[in-house]
Amino acid sequence: GVLWSSASHNCLGKINNTLAAVGLNAGGVAFLLIYSNALAAAGTAYAVTIIPGGGSNSKTNIDSDGIANFYVIAPTVAAQICKIGLGGALVWQSTAADSVNSICYDKTSTQLVALASAIPFVRDINLATGTVGPVVSPGGVAWDEIDSDSQGNFVLWKNSVASNDVCGLSSSLGLVWGPQTLANAVHTG
Repeated sequence: GVLWSSASHNCLGKINNTLAAVGLNAGGVAFLLIYSNALAAAGTAYAVTIIPGGGSNSKTNIDSDGIANFYVIAPTVAAQICKIGLGGALVWQSTAADSVNSICYDKTSTQLVALASAIPFVRDINLATGTVGPVVSPGGVAWDEIDSDSQGNFVLWKNSVASNDVCGLSSSLGLVWGPQTLANAVHTG
């Protein structure tokens, strides 16, 4: 059987020579598995962090700041966000950004942005505390995925629709372009 799985296209994170994988085990418990050369040299091949919550949401998205922290969607019913340090310690768990579909960290603007399935749909997350900062709802609809161009801009897209399925936001979360049609066909991911 499957030892762990993820319903996310983004279940791997990296900080220098450290890799992290987030997933759900067979019992539905979410975990973050961290492997690094430093851990291996200390006699521990990896660190495992059990992500708080556990629930029916299968989102297990991860991103990192590239320096010292991983940001993970905790698969609780509310799909909250956790900040986990390089060694596996939980730094904070955000209760302010519920119903999260996807997260993205932009290294240039040093921003963590979350997409939610409830209004407001796009939320800027404070890196120090996990609280929600500026919020917007481009197009007045929920978006499924977010990515960054690593220059302070974000691209949002929706799955399972044939039109108005992609848009671009600036680092201030202002609409730069779209919503517009990308593929002219119903797609996923």
